[in-house]
Formats: sequence, structure tokens, C-alpha cells
Amino acid sequence: LGTAESDVRKAVTFVKDHAAEYRVNPNKIALLGESAGGQLAAMAALRPGVDGSVEAVVAFYTPSDLATLARASAMIPDGVRDAVKGTLFDDLLMAGLTEFSPVNAVSASAPPFLLIHGTDDNVVPFAQSERFCDKLRASSVGCEIYPVKGGGHGIRGWESMRLTDYKSPMVRWLERTL
Repeated sequence: LGTAESDVRKAVTFVKDHAAEYRVNPNKIALLGESAGGQLAAMAALRPGVDGSVEAVVAFYTPSDLATLARASAMIPDGVRDAVKGTLFDDLLMAGLTEFSPVNAVSASAPPFLLIHGTDDNVVPFAQSERFCDKLRASSVGCEIYPVKGGGHGIRGWESMRLTDYKSPMVRWLERTL
């Protein structure tokens, strides 16, 4: 995860360095990502490094607390959890998951976030976005949640169910924020 996060930061720097060539405003860059891509976008924005800052993040159904997700996810069999519980491996795994969790990287210097999340997501619970947004707001960072009512985990499913009302508010949020 650390390398992928670094790759996102390098991509931001690359776009800024080539802004004139690509005809983009280097002071109006937003990161968007879905699920694990949202986690990477969030982490890159929350820990931007030199010249890697962005002005906004739109994160779709993003796992923002990886340790809690690993402890509670129905996708991980209890037998696996029980096998590692209390071991050094468990401690190392939870430390890594905690380190790469956006909810633990929030600071007052973070850019504003728009979190778009299905209310019926059975992979990443909607509560992850609620808790993440609360943490951002507690640090005086702008955060909005757009709940996709009845939406599960994934835009393809939303499209097939015609749950596309998030698009216009997302564009308006980006125009207002950037």
C-alpha cells in the first residue's frame, strides 16, 4: 500500500509539473477513487509530501478504517481471524492496517472531501464514511457525504439499478470546491 500511495503522490506531482502541457490548472487538482482506489486517493491527499497537495477528494465507498474492517468484515472467515489473534503477525497486520487507514491520517491541513457511499454496502459499511467525515469535520476540514440510498458496493451495480443521482451533486461539489 505504501508504494501505491507514493505512486498517487508522484502522479499528482507529474501533473503539476506538466500542467501547461496538459492545459490544466495545477491549483485545481482533485483526486477521485473507488473503494481501494478511494483509500489510496484519501491517503495521498492526507499525506501529500512535497508538491503533492490537492484541493479536493471525491471518494466512493472507501474503506477508511482498515483495521476495523478487517476485524468485522464477513468476507474474512472467523477461522482466519482466530488463527492469527494474539500473535505477532496479528499485531503487525493491525499496525499496518491502522497506518494506512485514512481515518487515522486526518489533520487540519487536509483538503475537503466528498464521500459517496451506498447505504446497503455489504463490503465497506456506510458507517465507515460517516466516521471518516466526522473525523474530518472535527479537524475543521470540509466533508460532505452523499448517500446512495439502496446502493451496494460498486458503481456498476448503481448503474444497473439506475442509482445515478449522485452525478450532478458531485459535479456541483467539484465546481464549488475547486
